[in-house]
Amino acid sequence: MKIIGTGENGSYLISATKEEIANLWGYNAYNESSSSCYTIGTEIKVAECWKKLRYLTENKEVLQAATDKLRNIADHLEVMNPIVQDALSANPKLQPQVRAIRMED
Repeated sequence: MKIIGTGENGSYLISATKEEIANLWGYNAYNESSSSCYTIGTEIKVAECWKKLRYLTENKEVLQAATDKLRNIADHLEVMNPIVQDALSANPKLQPQVRAIRMED
């Protein structure tokens, strides 16, 4: 990426490869599915991307704790699933109630 000029209000004009633009958008590499992002006049809000990355970095411990809790819940649900399935199989009257709960979610 290279600064090639200046614009209004202290802005800069840059020259960048497709790969560099993809990185600014948060992609690992350029690909055809994201090519609509590569049109003249498209605004890339780099500062917002950096704010999000900074938030993730600064809150790494909180996010890891949330991940651990979710993993723990998932582990418990996996243990409970066969028990619930057996209970539903044994008592068909419960099945309509379960379907109704799923539809509300």
